[in-house]
Amino acid sequence: MEKYKIEANEEFFTNVIRVLREGGAWGWPDAAVLFTKQGDKLVGNEIANREAKKIVSEEFFNKHFEVLK
Repeated sequence: MEKYKIEANEEFFTNVIRVLREGGAWGWPDAAVLFTKQGDKLVGNEIANREAKKIVSEEFFNKHFEVLK
């Protein structure tokens, strides 16, 4: 994926994290996945995280996403 697209996706997810309250949920209909905000991270199942990892940098992913435990 082109760098400008990755940067745009990271900006989008940064805004999602900023506007969600703790425990708030964000759904990604096209990928049929759901994330919940916990602290400064979006937490989702393995499938949700796999989809997110495809469209952001590894550094951003490691900092802002977590697998649901």
